[in-house]
Formats: sequence, C-alpha cells, structure tokens
Amino acid sequence: MLSSPAEEVLARAAEAGVVAVVTIGESLASSAAGIELAEQHDGSDGLPGVWATVGIHPHNAKDYDGDAEDVLREMAAHARVVAIGETGLDFHYDHSPRADQMRAFRAQLALAAELGKPVVVHDRQAHEEVLDIVSERLGPTAWDEAPPGAVIHCFSGDAELAQRFVDLGCHVAIGGVVTFEKGDALRRVAAALPLDRLLLETDAPFLSPVPHRGKENEPERVAVVARAVSEMRTEGLHHIAEATTKNARGFFGI
Repeated sequence: MLSSPAEEVLARAAEAGVVAVVTIGESLASSAAGIELAEQHDGSDGLPGVWATVGIHPHNAKDYDGDAEDVLREMAAHARVVAIGETGLDFHYDHSPRADQMRAFRAQLALAAELGKPVVVHDRQAHEEVLDIVSERLGPTAWDEAPPGAVIHCFSGDAELAQRFVDLGCHVAIGGVVTFEKGDALRRVAAALPLDRLLLETDAPFLSPVPHRGKENEPERVAVVARAVSEMRTEGLHHIAEATTKNARGFFGI
C-alpha cells in the first residue's frame, strides 16, 4: 500500500496524464481494500478512476483453500473488479511451498475462466513452469472459443519468452525495470513486442523507475515508463501512450 493519501496519489497521477488506475489484490485483505478504494474513486471527482483485481499472490499461496476461493468468487462479482490476480509462481523467495503455489495458480486460472475475467500473472524465476500452466489452462487447445486473457505482470524474461507468451494470447506488461542500468534484456523485449500486446505498469509502491529509484513508486510514474519504452521503439511517445491505454482498457474491460 502507498503511504500517501489516495487523493494526493491520484491527483499526481492525473497531472502526469494517467486516466485510470488498477489496484492489485495479493491476499483477501488487500483485495477487499482495493475494492473499497475503487468504490471511493469512480472517476466522478475529476481524478483517475480506480478499479481492482482480487487474488492471492504466490507468496500467500499456502493460504489458498476452498473458503478463500469462495470469498474471491464473491468479491469478483463486484462491478469494479476487473481481473483475478495477482496469482502465479515465485521461485525466488519461495514464501509458500512450490506445490502450493502451483495449486493456487491453477485454481485461480480456473476461477477466472469460470467468471470470464482476465488474469494478472506473477512470474519470478519460474518462467517455464508459468508458461506450462498458462498454456494448459488458457492456451488455444483448452477452449472452443477465445480463452480469458492473461497479462504477465512485471515481465522479467527475454524477448523469446515474451513471444512465447504472446503466442498463447497473453499481454506482456513492462514496468520500471526498463529504465534500470541492468535493464538491457527488458529494453529488447520492449522493442520487440507487438504493440497490441504491450501494457505499461508501475508495480507501485515497488520498482520505482530511474530517476526515482529508492523512492516509493506511484501510478504517476507510468509516464516515465512510457517515455523509456518509446525510446526503444519507432512509434513515438504519444502513439505508445495512446496504444497502451487502449490495450489496458480492452484487457480489463474499463
């Protein structure tokens, strides 16, 4: 959660040109808090509107059970909930056993399919495993019609992996790491991605982009990410901003 009052954060975001914010659920508590924030900021006050996702992060996957799923299902029915997640795999920290992470990931993908919601996917040092599970649950062979969408949040792989996710119908989200000194691989991803599959994000309050590293990240800094991505591509900043806003609105149904 951000330390500044929401109104101040949203006002700064508006000044940077941000028109909507999606706040991400990591647990039942944070998902409920996200819904409350979205209810309070529907865009009618001149600030960016807030929408929410509901999900259980792989760090908390050991807590995922039938009761938790019932609560997520109920919360997902809220009008301002636009996706399930963040869910996925984190083999860097392993705060939950890997078997629990994979179980909770598959269950939330199935819940998203049941509800017709897209999915926000976390992938840290588990690229092949995430790819396999996304493929079995959301890949084209699993559906008679178009499968629910998935976005690979804070993408951390290479251009080849990004294309494999795109081939499954996924979107790929680029965050502040694209500005880091050691972000060359992500800059190559940003340059190579099909524009209609590209999303921009902040992962606030984490991963603040250069020149704000070490400070709490905020939604306003998605503009910094947009500028960095535009430098890797030929379309220009205005076109990148327009296209990625359209992509995000379409993906989340905003």
